Amino acid sequence: MSTTTLRAQWSFSFDRLETTQAFGRELGGRIQSPGLIAFFGELGSGKTTLIQAIGAGMGVSVPILSPTYTFVNHHQGGQLPLLHVDCYRIEKPEEFYDIGLEEWLSRPYLVCMEWSEHVEDLLPRRRMELRLGYETPEKRSVRVLLFADLWPELDHWLDSWAENR
Repeated sequence: MSTTTLRAQWSFSFDRLETTQAFGRELGGRIQSPGLIAFFGELGSGKTTLIQAIGAGMGVSVPILSPTYTFVNHHQGGQLPLLHVDCYRIEKPEEFYDIGLEEWLSRPYLVCMEWSEHVEDLLPRRRMELRLGYETPEKRSVRVLLFADLWPELDHWLDSWAENR
Protein backbone atom coordinates (compact mmCIF):
# COMPACT_ATOMS: atom_id res chain seq x y z
CA MET A 1 0.00 0.00 0.00
CA SER A 2 1.29 3.40 -0.86
CA THR A 3 0.46 7.05 -0.99
CA THR A 4 -0.55 8.85 -4.12
CA THR A 5 -1.22 12.33 -5.34
CA LEU A 6 -4.05 14.26 -3.80
CA ARG A 7 -6.89 14.63 -6.33
CA ALA A 8 -9.12 17.17 -4.57
CA GLN A 9 -9.75 18.72 -1.17
CA TRP A 10 -12.35 20.77 0.68
CA SER A 11 -12.47 22.42 4.11
CA PHE A 12 -15.55 22.90 6.26
CA SER A 13 -16.40 24.34 9.67
CA PHE A 14 -19.24 22.81 11.67
CA ASP A 15 -20.48 24.85 14.60
CA ARG A 16 -23.32 22.51 15.53
CA LEU A 17 -23.53 18.77 16.09
CA GLU A 18 -26.56 18.67 13.78
CA THR A 19 -24.49 20.08 10.91
CA THR A 20 -21.81 17.44 11.42
CA GLN A 21 -24.46 14.72 11.46
CA ALA A 22 -26.19 16.10 8.36
CA PHE A 23 -22.89 16.13 6.47
CA GLY A 24 -22.19 12.53 7.49
CA ARG A 25 -25.68 11.30 6.59
CA GLU A 26 -25.54 12.96 3.16
CA LEU A 27 -22.06 11.59 2.53
CA GLY A 28 -23.13 8.07 3.54
CA GLY A 29 -26.16 8.25 1.28
CA ARG A 30 -23.98 9.14 -1.70
CA ILE A 31 -21.36 6.40 -1.36
CA GLN A 32 -22.44 3.60 -3.67
CA SER A 33 -19.19 1.67 -4.10
CA PRO A 34 -16.56 0.17 -1.77
CA GLY A 35 -13.67 2.20 -0.44
CA LEU A 36 -11.85 3.54 2.58
CA ILE A 37 -12.53 6.66 4.59
CA ALA A 38 -9.53 7.28 6.85
CA PHE A 39 -10.36 9.45 9.88
CA PHE A 40 -7.69 11.58 11.55
CA GLY A 41 -8.15 13.73 14.65
CA GLU A 42 -7.76 14.15 18.35
CA LEU A 43 -9.90 12.48 20.96
CA GLY A 44 -13.37 14.04 20.88
CA SER A 45 -12.94 15.65 17.46
CA GLY A 46 -15.99 13.85 16.04
CA LYS A 47 -14.65 10.74 14.31
CA THR A 48 -17.19 8.31 15.77
CA THR A 49 -20.01 10.85 15.40
CA LEU A 50 -19.30 11.16 11.69
CA ILE A 51 -19.06 7.40 11.22
CA GLN A 52 -22.41 6.96 12.97
CA ALA A 53 -23.95 9.56 10.65
CA ILE A 54 -22.38 7.97 7.55
CA GLY A 55 -23.79 4.61 8.62
CA ALA A 56 -27.24 6.14 9.13
CA GLY A 57 -27.04 7.70 5.67
CA MET A 58 -26.17 4.28 4.23
CA GLY A 59 -29.19 2.70 5.91
CA VAL A 60 -27.43 0.94 8.81
CA SER A 61 -30.07 0.71 11.54
CA VAL A 62 -28.08 -0.87 14.39
CA PRO A 63 -26.07 1.28 16.83
CA ILE A 64 -22.55 2.05 15.64
CA LEU A 65 -20.15 2.07 18.57
CA SER A 66 -16.39 2.61 18.50
CA PRO A 67 -14.50 -0.70 18.32
CA THR A 68 -11.60 0.49 20.49
CA TYR A 69 -11.06 -2.90 22.16
CA THR A 70 -12.21 -5.20 19.37
CA PHE A 71 -10.45 -3.22 16.58
CA VAL A 72 -13.23 -3.97 14.06
CA ASN A 73 -17.05 -3.86 14.05
CA HIS A 74 -18.96 -5.14 11.04
CA HIS A 75 -22.40 -3.68 10.21
CA GLN A 76 -24.86 -5.03 7.65
CA GLY A 77 -28.15 -3.60 6.48
CA GLY A 78 -26.97 -0.60 4.48
CA GLN A 79 -26.34 -0.10 0.79
CA LEU A 80 -22.86 -1.57 1.46
CA PRO A 81 -21.50 -3.51 4.42
CA LEU A 82 -19.83 -1.05 6.79
CA LEU A 83 -16.60 -2.00 8.50
CA HIS A 84 -15.76 0.31 11.42
CA VAL A 85 -12.08 0.05 12.37
CA ASP A 86 -10.30 1.67 15.32
CA CYS A 87 -6.50 1.80 15.03
CA TYR A 88 -5.92 3.63 18.32
CA ARG A 89 -4.25 0.64 19.97
CA ILE A 90 -2.14 -0.35 16.96
CA GLU A 91 1.47 0.38 17.84
CA LYS A 92 3.37 -1.44 15.08
CA PRO A 93 2.56 -2.01 11.40
CA GLU A 94 2.57 -5.79 11.92
CA GLU A 95 -0.52 -5.45 14.10
CA PHE A 96 -2.39 -3.92 11.15
CA TYR A 97 -1.77 -7.12 9.21
CA ASP A 98 -2.33 -9.39 12.24
CA ILE A 99 -5.93 -8.20 12.64
CA GLY A 100 -6.60 -8.80 8.94
CA LEU A 101 -7.07 -5.23 7.78
CA GLU A 102 -5.29 -5.77 4.50
CA GLU A 103 -7.82 -8.50 3.69
CA TRP A 104 -10.76 -6.39 4.87
CA LEU A 105 -9.66 -3.54 2.61
CA SER A 106 -9.84 -5.85 -0.41
CA ARG A 107 -13.50 -6.75 0.21
CA PRO A 108 -16.54 -4.86 -1.14
CA TYR A 109 -17.11 -2.80 2.04
CA LEU A 110 -17.12 0.80 3.05
CA VAL A 111 -14.29 0.84 5.58
CA CYS A 112 -14.34 3.73 8.07
CA MET A 113 -11.03 3.76 9.94
CA GLU A 114 -10.54 5.86 13.09
CA TRP A 115 -7.07 6.88 14.27
CA SER A 116 -5.64 6.37 10.78
CA GLU A 117 -2.53 8.30 11.78
CA HIS A 118 -1.39 5.10 13.50
CA VAL A 119 -1.23 3.29 10.13
CA GLU A 120 -0.92 6.18 7.70
CA ASP A 121 2.00 4.65 5.77
CA LEU A 122 -0.08 1.50 5.17
CA LEU A 123 -3.21 3.15 3.76
CA PRO A 124 -4.20 2.28 0.19
CA ARG A 125 -3.61 4.94 -2.43
CA ARG A 126 -7.36 5.08 -3.28
CA ARG A 127 -8.96 6.66 -0.23
CA MET A 128 -10.81 9.54 1.28
CA GLU A 129 -9.37 11.22 4.34
CA LEU A 130 -11.41 13.20 6.84
CA ARG A 131 -9.08 15.28 9.01
CA LEU A 132 -10.98 16.62 12.00
CA GLY A 133 -9.94 19.30 14.43
CA TYR A 134 -11.10 21.96 16.83
CA GLU A 135 -11.53 25.60 15.90
CA THR A 136 -13.14 26.37 19.28
CA PRO A 137 -14.52 24.03 21.96
CA GLU A 138 -17.87 24.06 20.11
CA LYS A 139 -16.69 24.37 16.51
CA ARG A 140 -15.08 21.57 14.49
CA SER A 141 -13.09 21.75 11.30
CA VAL A 142 -13.23 19.00 8.70
CA ARG A 143 -10.81 18.74 5.83
CA VAL A 144 -11.87 16.28 3.13
CA LEU A 145 -9.14 14.87 0.89
CA LEU A 146 -9.72 12.52 -2.03
CA PHE A 147 -6.87 10.46 -3.43
CA ALA A 148 -6.64 8.71 -6.80
CA ASP A 149 -9.89 7.96 -8.59
CA LEU A 150 -12.05 7.05 -5.58
CA TRP A 151 -15.63 8.36 -5.75
CA PRO A 152 -15.26 11.10 -8.39
CA GLU A 153 -19.05 11.48 -8.28
CA LEU A 154 -18.67 13.15 -4.86
CA ASP A 155 -16.72 16.12 -6.24
CA HIS A 156 -19.79 18.08 -7.36
CA TRP A 157 -21.65 17.39 -4.11
CA LEU A 158 -18.65 18.47 -2.00
CA ASP A 159 -18.26 21.64 -4.10
CA SER A 160 -21.95 22.38 -3.54
CA TRP A 161 -21.72 21.69 0.21
CA ALA A 162 -18.75 24.08 0.42
CA GLU A 163 -20.59 26.83 -1.46
CA ASN A 164 -23.77 26.54 0.60
CA ARG A 165 -22.26 26.47 4.07
